[in-house]
Amino acid sequence: MKKIECDVNQFPSLTWHHLHINHGKFEGSFSKKANLAFAPLDAALEYSLVRPVRKGFESIQTQLGKEFDAKFTNICDELSLERDFFIVQENAHVQNSCTLNISPSDEGSLLDISICAKSGSESCFILDFSSAKNDSSLAVTLRLFLEPYSVLKICTINCLENKTNFALGIASSVAENAKLSLVQLDLGGKNVCSGSQNELLGFNANFTGHYAYLAKGDSEFDINYISRHIGKQTKSSFFTGGVILDSAKKAWRGTIDFVNGSSSSVGDEQENVLVLSENCVNKSLPVILCGEENVEGRHGCSIGRLGSDVLFYMKNRGFSEEEAKRMVVRAKISAVCRFIPDSKLQEKIQNVLEGAI
Repeated sequence: MKKIECDVNQFPSLTWHHLHINHGKFEGSFSKKANLAFAPLDAALEYSLVRPVRKGFESIQTQLGKEFDAKFTNICDELSLERDFFIVQENAHVQNSCTLNISPSDEGSLLDISICAKSGSESCFILDFSSAKNDSSLAVTLRLFLEPYSVLKICTINCLENKTNFALGIASSVAENAKLSLVQLDLGGKNVCSGSQNELLGFNANFTGHYAYLAKGDSEFDINYISRHIGKQTKSSFFTGGVILDSAKKAWRGTIDFVNGSSSSVGDEQENVLVLSENCVNKSLPVILCGEENVEGRHGCSIGRLGSDVLFYMKNRGFSEEEAKRMVVRAKISAVCRFIPDSKLQEKIQNVLEGAI
């Protein structure tokens, strides 16, 4: 049994340490590769198992951090785990999304996935995380490589059991005129660490993100993402909406980093948090780092409870306070769920949501 215990989601520009928001912490034990299943692939998709990481791909760092990546890679090498590698062929337009069903083993497991979208291609991958056991650990790294003029959509759906420790580290490299769309839902897990680092390298590279979470019970969610603008006229936008219940804890960090030379670039990040308990803890830290003058950046965060005016409106129409809260929670999660191009998965998410609230 191999163990990972380290700080993750390191904030790129440190703030007052007393707030305990500069980084998160992940701990898990692992013994094998996670279970991965998918339907027969489209003819335009190539799949292979590689060991070690394909040359040049190991250099891209996930947002969970160098220490996590190094320990993750060492365990994969020690256990002789093969990496899963997908290629979308050049100029291919894949009509149907590719769904990857991922679940941890009984004793905790790892999975390392890389996706390369060749020039001019268009595709969508859905990562569906679920588990039958209550106390396992799952750590996944996902590296995305978008060549010029490619379009790639990634959806990650976390419906893990409530005692699962879960870490998902995403890294992307976006070339000129390429477009990356990232849709994420975190509805399960006890200790959840999620991070994405998106490097907009080429001219007019584009990144769009939508993220929703439901933190409940005594769970702890640690979320961190960075949009790093390197090329000229790059664009990024990331919108987060979440609900915190019971005695759950959540930390969210969002950074737009305008690197010197990224002139005429635009970045936007927003979070909207709904707090439905007196005992929960919320920490939010939206930041803009600016090394270039000719750029436009917007960021913001709104945190609030269910307003008395909303409750009054709902009660006058026959709804109880609990029913009103459930409707608001469903609406906030559904706002992101609608971006997932699979009606069966959308129905599954709604069922998980009903059980959670």
